[in-house]
Amino acid sequence: MKGWVSFYLIGAESGKAISDGLNQDISIWRVQKKDGKIECSCYCRDYKKFSRIARKRHCQIKISTRHGLPFLLHRYRFRFGLLIGTIGFFAFLMVMSCFVWQIDINGNYRLSDAQILQVAEQMGIKKGAFKFGINFDEVESQLQQQFGGFAWISINEIGTHIMIEISEIEPKPETVTPSSPCNVVAGYTGIIRDINPLGGQAVVKSGDVVKEGDLLISGVIDDQLEQTHYYHAYGSVTAEVIRTASFSQNLNSERTIYTGIDKNKKYFSIFGGRIPLFFEKTNDNMKEKSTQYHPLCIFGLTMPFGIEEITYQVYETETLQLDEQGARRMLVEQAEQWEAENLKGAKILNRQENFQQEGEQQILQMEYTVEQEIGVQKEILLSNSSPIEENTVPNETE
Repeated sequence: MKGWVSFYLIGAESGKAISDGLNQDISIWRVQKKDGKIECSCYCRDYKKFSRIARKRHCQIKISTRHGLPFLLHRYRFRFGLLIGTIGFFAFLMVMSCFVWQIDINGNYRLSDAQILQVAEQMGIKKGAFKFGINFDEVESQLQQQFGGFAWISINEIGTHIMIEISEIEPKPETVTPSSPCNVVAGYTGIIRDINPLGGQAVVKSGDVVKEGDLLISGVIDDQLEQTHYYHAYGSVTAEVIRTASFSQNLNSERTIYTGIDKNKKYFSIFGGRIPLFFEKTNDNMKEKSTQYHPLCIFGLTMPFGIEEITYQVYETETLQLDEQGARRMLVEQAEQWEAENLKGAKILNRQENFQQEGEQQILQMEYTVEQEIGVQKEILLSNSSPIEENTVPNETE
């Protein structure tokens, strides 16, 4: 910040002038003899004092170069645009510091960032929002009510940066543990074809008609002394079940085909808004593939604006016009895919197809008669005083 000057001395007593200056606590450095004169440097505040000493020694003194901020400011003292621009820049930073530049979310694994940000934006937390108009306690309460399942949630303001910290509650597993008492109930309505209780007592037999939720194998057993015991019931229960599914297909439909062409577009992004830096218009046949954001940094400070580069995939739309037979073939393919996903492990005894025409749609109603496993374990909720039998698990033959 201090200004300093380089100068040279000419005279027979130049060395004595420098010694006198040093004796009067004047800092002099870079002393060297060149072309019959002595070159040296000192602070600008000491130059006038040293020049008087040099003249007393009958030496000529002349400044060669000036260095430092004071001389730089003096050089640009009439350039008011630079001064106004500097003041405007810092005023801009002060005003912008009142707004949200960045939002980060930590601790979420069940919910996505987009789901949380959607609710937060409705409550006023978004890029470009005025910080002092946000009620952070109210936003925390609204997020807790909207999603639940949070052990705690905290929203912290760090300058222009908003940090949403979340701790989610571990969901309780719905599966029944091997040691917990439970019943086996029907997962579907059907006719029992085979029942093999490996633990607990069967309450239905082959040929019985059961509805969804009916008890099949009981884990609650009374002994000869009329004492109630609770066991972990399990086993295999096969039933004849009616399963239905419906599929539809438009006779006139469109599908998109990727052309293999990618296009890169650049935008000026500020507070989530985009200003295109190109003249070509994007169309409906272009879909975002990837996005890269390059924020502008000034003096190590990340600004709330920058360049966003988006890669688009170009698609073509193809119109399909199907006749009745073509539509039926596609419906059958849908039905086969549904069978592979939903009737895996089941024995299909019969299938009935019913095709219908509704306007421009072909509809297929499928009805399946299948033999499948229908037993579902359901935990028995007990009080702390209820006895639980863990070691001995009788079946109906005992």
